[in-house]
Amino acid sequence: MSNTGGRRLKQWLMEQIQSGQYSGLQWEDESRTLFRIPWKHAGKQDYNQEVDASIFKAWAVFKGKFKEGDKAEPATWKTRLRCALNKSPDFEEVTERSQLDISEPYKVYRIVPEEEQKNGKSSVMPMAVTTSSGDITDMDCSPAELEELIKEEEGCSIQASPEYWSQGSINAFPLHQDPLPSGSLSSAFSQMMISFYYGGKLMHTTLVNQV
Repeated sequence: MSNTGGRRLKQWLMEQIQSGQYSGLQWEDESRTLFRIPWKHAGKQDYNQEVDASIFKAWAVFKGKFKEGDKAEPATWKTRLRCALNKSPDFEEVTERSQLDISEPYKVYRIVPEEEQKNGKSSVMPMAVTTSSGDITDMDCSPAELEELIKEEEGCSIQASPEYWSQGSINAFPLHQDPLPSGSLSSAFSQMMISFYYGGKLMHTTLVNQV
């Protein structure tokens, strides 16, 4: 296999899916027009860089952005592939099929047929560099784009996204069920049980006394 610069992301990625060597990278449908790509954040407790960042690392190696011995930067690897997918006219993210709040999250992308690209997407197609052979090379993110996306990636790995807090994560209820004495306020109502959810899983529960 030659690592020629004009080789397209589509060809490379199809080979990786077919190889079956990357956990979670698989076809989503029988017609092979949709595929899943693993998308676990580095901040998750069960994150394993060797497994969860393997496809992103492979792309960095293929593009000459990483070689063994360099400092591992999984957030940067992931961002580079995400950027290449977003900029390539060959791929389109199918957000309604992506599952990002499960224990093994993934994104779903559609392979856009070339006829569709020519007919309906030419006006909004991302700018691409055409080589002398007519092949389209995969554009890298600009430094500013890359930095912005890496910040977003690292930010998500440190703090939960807002959607994780929309699952009724704070439950306030009295812990004392006996009838309240007349004319006095039971301390039961000054306590609150707070449950922390991350990715749909209960991570921690704590009891808070309100003053």
